[in-house]
Formats: sequence, C-alpha cells, structure tokens
Amino acid sequence: MLERRYALSPQARLERRGDARLLVADSPPLRVGLNATAWRLLARLDGLTPLHALVSPLTADTIGFLEGLRGLGLLTAAYRPAALPGDPQAPGWPRVQVVVPVYARSPEPLRTCLAALAAQEYPAERWSLTVVDDGSPPGLREAVGPCAAGAEPIRWLRLDPNRGPASARNAAALAGVALHGVALHGAAPHGPGAGAAPPAEVVAFIDGDCVAEPDWLARLAAVLDDPFVAATGGRVLPWRSDRLLAAYEGECSSLHLGRSPGPVAGPGAVAAYLPSCNLAVKAAPFLAVGGFREGWRLGEDVDLCWRLAAAGQGLFYWPEARVRHRYRDRWPAFLQRKRQYAHSERMLRAHHPQRFGRAGPTPPRVALGLASAGLALLPGTLWGWSFPAGAAAFGGALLAGAAAVALAGALSGALWGAWRARGQGWPLRAVARARLRAEADAWLAEGRRRTRRALLAALALALLAPATLPLAALAFALGAGAERRARRLRLAWLPFVVGFGGECLAYSHGLWENRLHGLWRRLRGAPR
Repeated sequence: MLERRYALSPQARLERRGDARLLVADSPPLRVGLNATAWRLLARLDGLTPLHALVSPLTADTIGFLEGLRGLGLLTAAYRPAALPGDPQAPGWPRVQVVVPVYARSPEPLRTCLAALAAQEYPAERWSLTVVDDGSPPGLREAVGPCAAGAEPIRWLRLDPNRGPASARNAAALAGVALHGVALHGAAPHGPGAGAAPPAEVVAFIDGDCVAEPDWLARLAAVLDDPFVAATGGRVLPWRSDRLLAAYEGECSSLHLGRSPGPVAGPGAVAAYLPSCNLAVKAAPFLAVGGFREGWRLGEDVDLCWRLAAAGQGLFYWPEARVRHRYRDRWPAFLQRKRQYAHSERMLRAHHPQRFGRAGPTPPRVALGLASAGLALLPGTLWGWSFPAGAAAFGGALLAGAAAVALAGALSGALWGAWRARGQGWPLRAVARARLRAEADAWLAEGRRRTRRALLAALALALLAPATLPLAALAFALGAGAERRARRLRLAWLPFVVGFGGECLAYSHGLWENRLHGLWRRLRGAPR
C-alpha cells in the first residue's frame, strides 16, 4: 500500500458558518463547501497518520478528492511506498517482464543498458527481460554478446521491418504476459525465441539508450503494490551534462517530470503523463486498454496514460525510480526531435480532444494579437512595399485597441475582486493581491504558450516588418521567464535561453507543417 499522509496547508483552515462547513484559505482567497463526511475527514488529517488508517474502506474517489484539494494548495501531502526487497515487511514481489525496444546501429548503448539491468536489486526469480530488436541493422544481438538478467537468459524478439517503439513494446508485452487469453490486437512476437514466457503481473519499459539505477525496478514495483495505482514511472536524468543541450534537456526535456511525487493525469496531477522510457504498468489494465497504440512512433506514452486515466486507472509519479537517458545533445537531432513532438500533438488532439479543448479569447491573447498586427502596419511599409494611405493610422488604432483590451481585462478583474471581497467577507487587500497575481500569471502563461507555438512565425514577421521585433523579443522574454518560473529550474540562464529558443523554433515549425498539411488535405478533399 502506498502510504499517503495529508495535512491542511498553512494558509488553509476549517470554519463553521451557521450550518455551513467550509475549507477556507485567504491567499489566494478560496472557499470550499464540505459535507459532514468530508469535514470529519479533513479534521482528522494530521500529516502523520496514513490515509488508509483514517478511512475504511479507502476508495479512489476519496483519494481523488484529497488530491484535488492538494492541487488547489489547500492540503500538503507526503508519500511513502511499501518496503523494498530486504526490508522486514517487504510484500510479495510481482513477476515483472522488463521490455527494452531498440533500434540501434551501435551496440554500446544497449550493452550498457543491459549491464545495468543485470545489476537490479530485485529477486532474480521474479523478473525476466525481453529485448525487441525493431529492425536494426543485422548483427546487433551478436555484437552485444551473451548476457542474462534475473534468473533467466535474455529473450530476443526480432521485428523486420522496423515497426516503431509502440508496436515493439506491444510485441514483447504479448510474449511476456499470459492473462486469461487476453491479447493485443495486431501485436505478435516475431523471430527466434518468441515462444511462451512465464506470466507477468507487471510490464516495465525502459529504452535501449537508458541506464537504470540498481533499485529502479524495486522502487517501481513497490509503488505498484498500491491497489489504486495501475501505472508508475520515475525520473529521467541526463546521461551526461557537459554539453549545453544535454544540460538543457536534463532539466527541461519533456521526459523530465521534476522532483515532486504525486498523481498523474488526474486530480491534483503533478504531471500529464509518464514517459515510456521509465514506466511500469500492471498487466491487466495494460492489456485491457489495448496496450500502446500500434504504429505510433511519438506520443504513444502520453496516449497510453490518458487512456488508462479515462478507464479509471490511477497513475503515480515516483521520482526516486531513476534512469539516465542519452539525450540528443547535437543540434540537428535535437531540433528534429522537437519538430516531431509537434507532429505527435496533432495525433493526440485527434484522439483526445477533451484533453485540449479550445482556448478562449482571454485579454492577454487578444491584446498580443492586436499588438502584433498593429506593429506590422504602423510603419506603413512591409518589406519595401508601401501600404495604402491610412494603413499606418489603422496600425495605431490596433495598438490602441490592444492597450484598451489589456486595461479592460485588468480593470474588470479588479472590479470583480472588489465585489467578491465585499459580498463574501474577504479582506480587500488579500483579494486585490490575488487578482494581480492571477492577471500576471495569465500574461506569463500566454507568453509561454505563444513563444512555444509561434516563435517561428514571429521571427518571420519581424523580417517582413522590423517594427514587430520588439514585441517578438518581449514575447520571448515573457515565455522564457514563465517557463523558467513554472519549472523552478536550477539551470544557468545561458543554456536555458539557447536551448529553449531552439526548442520553440523547432516546435513552432512542426505546428506550421501540421497546419499546412491539414489545409492541403482539406483542399484535396481527403479525410482529416
């Protein structure tokens, strides 16, 4: 059982107002109505007693309720998994099938990966290892040489031609998990050594260019001992940090989910998904949702996590289960990968529209859009072409409109805050401070979003209309500052700005490719 210990945060308190039971915070001003059961539970939280000792029977709804309050800043939480192997109260350890998909020209990264797996501090008879050679050039298995993991020799599967990491993982999972005849559609083992394997209760995934720490597998299995956790993953650290891009990826990569444990893809989530290079899933829910989506080469881990969450399964991030990853630390490979991530967003939007929704016309978004158009028209020329008379005046009007929208947004927020303070008894100073912070956060969030998604377009516009360059620089500064603040980075400014700028250029390039490709398909009448 994963021990969860909750307590009211320092700025939160319980209040009774007549018949109403409330959880109240002054900074930010927040009030949550409670029923009698929730009131009694919150009153018993002391930060020391595990939740399962306070609530019987413990349910996923109770955990979700408390995690939602933690996400709002009303509760603090501490987590501790079950004992590790060797501890006096260690549980029965599940049989684990470790899967390593690989497509490699050099055997050295895989050899290092397998050596680290062979040194795992996990009962040898309780786990086995399958390497899926996903169409690598011939001779990879021979170059790696004979090796073993756990109590069994390593099983090798060969897929030819290359089918991508999602299909490779599914092929190994099907070969390693026998569960009441359940199978993954379209996934089948190929090649020598693809026979039956002992049934696995957990499937763990690591990439062939990663190196696991000795307690990696044990820590993942300890978290999965919790009945409310179907999938868990850990922290992805850089293999090296002496290169600028490697240092940037070690702190800012989409594989790096931070230092704080917590739920994933659900209430109070600390992360939206778990990366497949450091992931363990219970076999039953993995097979029930169909495994990874066949044929996907990027975004398959995000898709799997979101389908598990939609099926009511719990996911948990445990940063103490660590692997080291050989990040792309050279510019061509780095930029290509970020561009590909933008293409994976298109597929995720198509299959999970509820996770994205449509962004509304917030004051920062409208104001920045008007300011961009106004600065482009204000000089009256665009790349040597003269605009008709009055274009510059129209540009000035757009700038004035941008300022008016920004001012109206701030003023309406202030008026709403004042009304709320008067009508609900909040201190006016606390409400004003919260509204100012919320307004600043909205501008920073918009700067962050716009920088990642539109930096390439902003630079192209600056080449055509140099007057927009100050706005592009300001938007990038806002976005970089917001990104750094959101991630709480310990990275020096120079590698951060250089890496973040390159990532945003490549990502926005991929998004524009997606838009143009979609437009072309619609013009041809092809299905979207």
